[in-house]
Amino acid sequence: MTWFCPSCFEEVAAGAERCPACGTRLDRDERSYEDKLVAALSHPVRDRRIVAAELLGRIGARRAVPRLAELAEGEEDPYLQAAAARALARIGPRHPLVRRLASAGPVLARAALREVVP
Repeated sequence: MTWFCPSCFEEVAAGAERCPACGTRLDRDERSYEDKLVAALSHPVRDRRIVAAELLGRIGARRAVPRLAELAEGEEDPYLQAAAARALARIGPRHPLVRRLASAGPVLARAALREVVP
């Protein structure tokens, strides 16, 4: 099993007390659930980023809008881009980027937005 620091996502040894890269204590994380999910949008494992985007959209995390917009517009991974676009649309269906992606975005992003935007 691979362990990652919850702050910088560097790989850490199982049972380590502190991250060797950033010094974060690994035995507790006092950030809010929403903050943890926003941070997970930068996780090195792609599936974690996709799940984080989906969850942020479902909980309506307005704090995540700038990062989701960045991913929806500039991410090279089409599945992550689609998840970010869908999450962004759930949080702010009138966001200008949602409208643009719905009409002229990549195929997967447009399909994902059809699930959310009428």
